[in-house]
Amino acid sequence: LRLGQWNSTNKLGVTKYSCGSGCGGDYKVNSSTTIGIWEHVAWTYQNNVVTIYKNGISQGTLNLTGAQLMWKYIGKNIRSVYGEVDEIRFWDDKRTATEIKDNMFKELSGTESNLIAYYKMTDQSGSTVTDNSSNNNNGIITGATWVTSNAQIGSINNSYQTNIEALWEKTGTSDSELSDGLSMNVSVTLAEASFVVYGNNGTQSSSSTSILGLAKLSDRVWQFDETGTFSADIKIDISLATNASVTPSTASNYKLLYKSCSMCDYSIEASGSSISNTDNITFSSVAIKDGFYSIGSTDNNL
Repeated sequence: LRLGQWNSTNKLGVTKYSCGSGCGGDYKVNSSTTIGIWEHVAWTYQNNVVTIYKNGISQGTLNLTGAQLMWKYIGKNIRSVYGEVDEIRFWDDKRTATEIKDNMFKELSGTESNLIAYYKMTDQSGSTVTDNSSNNNNGIITGATWVTSNAQIGSINNSYQTNIEALWEKTGTSDSELSDGLSMNVSVTLAEASFVVYGNNGTQSSSSTSILGLAKLSDRVWQFDETGTFSADIKIDISLATNASVTPSTASNYKLLYKSCSMCDYSIEASGSSISNTDNITFSSVAIKDGFYSIGSTDNNL
């Protein structure tokens, strides 16, 4: 099996190899990647069924019989193909949709169960591509050169790896995916080298507090790993974040809290600027930076 994009049809698909005489061929789904923008593509194969994923979302399945995985070559093609690849992972099990989505934006440790090869592509020079798993399946570069990668990979602490998402070039000016209540958007599409990866601590509650003139503090905390320099609107859905059923009356009663390390003290980063969908608070034009964010309120509506 070979994963690829066919320019003649502009679709994602696989080529079937090593199944005997006359049974090869190209098999495609009605989906394609965007030229000039990083995207995450994955596929799984088990019991003669291939599932292709793009940016963590299934693009459909293909029925193949007797195919074999060939990973002797990465990026090799009979045609001239120009592009960049980064963060290549091979697994010895069928990855679930949840596993693919959970690992899409984060760097692996290299010791994960069933990981048989992991190429971070961080060698930067030379002809060797190091396998960053524990299996030493190093590769050799032929006909390619090292370049600086802007693939959307973040470093998130283990305690904050619940529902890891990202705001990146591919998001455009739409809202990013929710990480249990928090999303972001920008008014102008980000450059390739500007993005933020974020996840949360998996807690859904709030507590009474007296810090910074607040009455309530969300126990859900999000960690950001930011690359580049940019501002974004941050949106927090209170019911998803804290499990509280509230009807806020004043957006400015809500404060976006920030701290540079998990054990540091909070400071107020911004006040709420608007309310939508009953309990969604928007904090406008926040300068995004590495660290930890939460939401607090000067009243008990949290």
